[in-house]
Amino acid sequence: MAVKQNKLGPCGTPGNPPCDAEYIDLIQGSRLPDSYKKELIADAEKYLKSVTKDGEPLTRITPRHLNESGRALTKKRLEALKATNAYKKLIANPNAGPIFKAMSSALKKVDTGVYRPDEYALPALSEIPELIKLGDKYADFDKNTKISFVDKAKGGYLGVQLLNRYPNLQKYIPKIRNKEGKMVRMNIPLLKKNPRYY
Repeated sequence: MAVKQNKLGPCGTPGNPPCDAEYIDLIQGSRLPDSYKKELIADAEKYLKSVTKDGEPLTRITPRHLNESGRALTKKRLEALKATNAYKKLIANPNAGPIFKAMSSALKKVDTGVYRPDEYALPALSEIPELIKLGDKYADFDKNTKISFVDKAKGGYLGVQLLNRYPNLQKYIPKIRNKEGKMVRMNIPLLKKNPRYY
């Protein structure tokens, strides 16, 4: 993860930036989504304290502090997502399709605690209330379920907004075979494609 780091000397000492200011500078220079930056900065003291080992003198802020903070926030968001009725039912629904299977498999990586937080960033529930409602409405769907045109359009629009805010999630877009016979990700109108996955 590309971040800036103080090279002058121990933070919080004369002539050097305070440790919390250096931590915030590291967050702002990272690839984390805006909502992650906002939440980590708002609770900078709490997160910085939580990732500082007991008895360890805080003399320099490093990418480790940022990565561990990002993972802690991702874990918090994942637990909130797992608690929703929509998530529980869609993950267990055999008709939910490959995108949910891929996400379920990938989210197990979060449970290991070893990953780049910018690659596995998740939205807060407060960012996706309408998607959660749609998920609740169709959580038990099967091949005979009819999804209204309005709900399809709404889900598509909200989905594109989410993928643009969290471009790391684009890796879960299913692949299809193009005219040349190559497997490529589905083309989604209005999507700002993340070059990592295309």
